[in-house]
Amino acid sequence: MKNKSQRPNLGTVLFLIFIVFITLILITLYFYFPESISSTDDQMNLLYLVALVTFFSSSLLFVRIINFGEFIRNLSLWLLIASILIIGYTMQNELKEIPKRVISEIFSNQPISISDQEIILSADELGHFNVIGKVNGKRVNFLIDTGATSIVLSPKHANKIGINKNNLNFNIPVQTANGTTRSARYKIQSLTIGHITLNDLIVHVNQVEMGKSLLGMAFLNKLKSFRVEGRNMILKK
Repeated sequence: MKNKSQRPNLGTVLFLIFIVFITLILITLYFYFPESISSTDDQMNLLYLVALVTFFSSSLLFVRIINFGEFIRNLSLWLLIASILIIGYTMQNELKEIPKRVISEIFSNQPISISDQEIILSADELGHFNVIGKVNGKRVNFLIDTGATSIVLSPKHANKIGINKNNLNFNIPVQTANGTTRSARYKIQSLTIGHITLNDLIVHVNQVEMGKSLLGMAFLNKLKSFRVEGRNMILKK
């Protein structure tokens, strides 16, 4: 009498399918996000996470008889949970930035810190970057204007921070969208945007009223870098 070849049970097949799926996810993430697991600590933590997922999924080995509909539902759930855990861990740095970017979109004129050195601003509906900063400790509404050379304070904001307009010499011609006007040079003690603070800056106080004060290249050039990514501007000190 011939012995029939022993076939692997259903649970073993399901477990092997699960392991192959996890392996494919890891290979894909390695090729597309290699920097996420570049350090030894990251690799060990990811290995620990995979081992944990594998341990809990080993319950599949004990499956003998299963309803096909229930099998599809449970297997899909396991695969989904494993995928979320591994992808979430691998992309943890990118995911940390999502709440900050959402907050930046809601409060577009508020600078949001995304690191010790960087802040992010979101454009308004017209594509302009507005930000609330502080000049000598007083709140000032600024428009970031890469086409402007100087930091320009409106007369209203100048008065708010304690500058006496009568003591200024408006001897500098300034070309604006509304024509030519004049401004006066003034040295401020500090300018703060988010956690970026610059000290002892020369600004221009405009002679005629403006809608907002301007942060031009005199401010941006003091930074290590600035860049625009879609609707976001990122400033780095």
